[in-house]
Parts: sequence; structure tokens; C-alpha cells
Amino acid sequence: MINVPLDSGLLVVEAEIFFLSTEEGGRRTPAKSGYRPNHFFDGWGYMGAIHFEHEWLHPGSYDKAQVPFIDVPELRKNLIIGKEWRIQEGCHLVGKGIIRKLISTI
Repeated sequence: MINVPLDSGLLVVEAEIFFLSTEEGGRRTPAKSGYRPNHFFDGWGYMGAIHFEHEWLHPGSYDKAQVPFIDVPELRKNLIIGKEWRIQEGCHLVGKGIIRKLISTI
């Protein structure tokens, strides 16, 4: 995981990240910490790297992670503990995230 300075201009959440299995239509290969998929909250897409607690996350698995998002006003209303979002590669769903803690909100 990472330690983002509180004055970085980023909105950072601690989350549980779940990858679909390959059989469920998810990735065929694991993703390394720092992975940069598309994040969708209520149909709106945002950018943000995922920094896993462990170095790799395999299809069908989950891990704790920190996700720093670029500060966008529309995103703020979605950063609620327990909120679930879609993790996609293009239009292909590969997993989901659930917010467990707000680390920094400016």
C-alpha cells in the first residue's frame, strides 16, 4: 500500500477489491499493485490506481487496497463508507470495490 500526503490534492479511500474469476468473465491474469483500471460509481467513470496490500491480485480473489482518485467534485458524493463501485477494463467488468475507510478528503 502507499502513504499519500494529506495535502496531495487526491481523494484517497481504503477499500476491499474483489476480482471476478476468469470463469465469471474476469481477468485471465493477475494485476500488480499500481494497476490502473476504470472505476465506475453510479454510471460515471473515474481514474485511479489501485495499490493492493499484497503485490498481486489474482482472478477470483480479493485484497485490501488504497485507491487515490483525482479530486473531482462529482466523485465526492460517492465516497461513502460501504459504497460499492465497478472496476472495469474499457467496458469489460473485471471486479468491484467497496469503500471501507476515507483516508483523505480535502
